[in-house]
Amino acid sequence: MAESEIGATRTTHHELQCEELMLRTTYIMAIAIFVVLLVGCGEEKAPYEKGMAYYRSGEIGKAILELKKAAEADSTVEVCNNLGAILYNEGNAKEAMALFRKAVELDPSSDVGHRNLAFAYAEKGVLNRAIQEYEAAIRLDPQDAESCFNLALVYHRREELERSIAYNEMAVARDPRFVEAYVNLGFDYVEQGMVDQARTSFEKAVEINPQCANAAFGLALTYEAKGQKAQARAWWRKYLKFEPKGTWAYKVRERLGDGES
Repeated sequence: MAESEIGATRTTHHELQCEELMLRTTYIMAIAIFVVLLVGCGEEKAPYEKGMAYYRSGEIGKAILELKKAAEADSTVEVCNNLGAILYNEGNAKEAMALFRKAVELDPSSDVGHRNLAFAYAEKGVLNRAIQEYEAAIRLDPQDAESCFNLALVYHRREELERSIAYNEMAVARDPRFVEAYVNLGFDYVEQGMVDQARTSFEKAVEINPQCANAAFGLALTYEAKGQKAQARAWWRKYLKFEPKGTWAYKVRERLGDGES
């Protein structure tokens, strides 16, 4: 398998709408952070409650103003995490990270705070700190499949494939229906030349989600690597059915031959 093909098997942050020519799912926690954290605890002062109400109604500017008032009055872990999450989503990473750090200082046992901080460090490219924070989150919540998944991505960025594989395996062990983790694990195996293991992982992803385009792409690669051309072409066609547009659809059509789909 050509090196360019292996490198082509990963996608980027769907949540942040960055675009790279890859087919790997990345940082699944991005959306979950900014939704799960935005659940009011029911015990904060009025500005917090008003801020969360504004957030739920889509009035983000007013939500930020009220939550900042809440932070000035009493910076609880919930206020810091939620205000930080909203600010991060609005592009204010610097202030958001300061709030995430404060949340962890206020309560070192806050797994949510560590996950937020880890995500922000990973996005910033500060991978050593991201690893530390994800490891802290996993220690605090041993069943945290998404932090295992994200930590695998960080190790992949550091080209530490064995650790990436280990944490993706932990992710699917904790959540046996974690499609994205099975897909990324499959691509890890592909990069290591472990074609049979990769196929098993992609097949599991397809079993859970029969319309998973990235798993179809991965299965095509594994059949191609084994010289099973008919099966590879069948999976290329399935990929095009799920993802008929875009750079990779064009490349797959080139593999199949002009006009073939």
